[in-house]
Amino acid sequence: MISSSSDHILTIWDLERREVIANFIGESELTCCAIAPDGITIVAGEASGRVHFLRLEGIIDEVLMCGRKPSSVST
Repeated sequence: MISSSSDHILTIWDLERREVIANFIGESELTCCAIAPDGITIVAGEASGRVHFLRLEGIIDEVLMCGRKPSSVST
């Protein structure tokens, strides 16, 4: 699951473990977010009009295989 907020942070959640997997910090309020049908790409929109395309490639595998929590998502 993903969530975005007025504090400029997009959060990726592991609902089973109730843990944060990763965060992305935008330059302004993140007003919307969605996961693409490929399950790897996240699109996040800022109040400023900027749109970010984020890739989860490797992050989810790392969490599942190693039990580690990455702290940020690459753009």
